[in-house]
Amino acid sequence: MANRQKSGADILSIVDNGNKEGMGYIPFDDEGTKTKKTYLIKNGILSGRLHNSITAASLDEELTVMQEH
Repeated sequence: MANRQKSGADILSIVDNGNKEGMGYIPFDDEGTKTKKTYLIKNGILSGRLHNSITAASLDEELTVMQEH
């Protein structure tokens, strides 16, 4: 992701992690992609977005796991 901007305090980190057992555990997303840890904000810096195969391709970014409802 090219546009990394300050989004919060240095202590702020937000993670999407569906592969950790417990609430929200899913080994694979709706498209069959294996779950992994994805930082959305790391140390206050916007560092990632959640993508399915279509949005990842259209923005030329890495595919992440995204559960659709």
